[in-house]
Amino acid sequence: MLAFTAGLMLLMPLRGQHTLAIHAASCDNEVDYLGMNLRNISFFDQNGYSVAWPSDTAMTAIMAHAREGHLADADARNLSELMHQRVYNPDHYQAGLRKIKQAQHLADSALRLMQRFKSWGFVMFDSYQVVLTLYGPGGSYDNHTGQIVMLTTPTGGFKGYANPANTLIHELFHIGIEEPVVRKYGLNHQQKERLVDLFVKVWFGEVLPEYRLQSFGDSRLDPYFTTRSDFENLPRQMERFIGKQKDNNTNN
Repeated sequence: MLAFTAGLMLLMPLRGQHTLAIHAASCDNEVDYLGMNLRNISFFDQNGYSVAWPSDTAMTAIMAHAREGHLADADARNLSELMHQRVYNPDHYQAGLRKIKQAQHLADSALRLMQRFKSWGFVMFDSYQVVLTLYGPGGSYDNHTGQIVMLTTPTGGFKGYANPANTLIHELFHIGIEEPVVRKYGLNHQQKERLVDLFVKVWFGEVLPEYRLQSFGDSRLDPYFTTRSDFENLPRQMERFIGKQKDNNTNN
């Protein structure tokens, strides 16, 4: 779990009780986050993720050790020295902070509509912490704290999309379904990603036309989540999906 300290922060007030506080990662934050990503490097490789790393020969050596499963204390020290002495620059986060503020109205809409899902157990936080990083696979979430980490670039770019609202709304929905849906129904990685992708397409497709379904998602979910009503009755639809898969397995 990341513990990000206060830095430049943009407070995005939302109607109701939910707020988003957006921070730029500190150098120590980035060291911690890179360490976490190094420990997951095999997962990223196996699932075809494109991960942003510091461009430095010292980092290349550390990544090689991680892939070999031989990360040592010396690698952690080298990573910290690399970031503090040669890589980290707080100015590189400013364009991203300005850009994501433009997503305020869509984040507002997303959190307002997600409140209707509380009837079936969707989890929401009073406050969501959003941390901008220059590294990692693009976006991640902590369903225990409501923290979201999003990848930006020194020029204010966001991975995969010109509009960071695409990724931000994706991660907000992830947080809400982790316990009441993903764990309850035992969804695998491909299934949970497809479910989140379908939510964004169904509810925000008109205002986020560039949003794309990830190619590795489980498309067997598609017929069960085609309308907004399907998400308002998500447990019913999920039971139908799970039942169908059990029938198929029995018949095979």
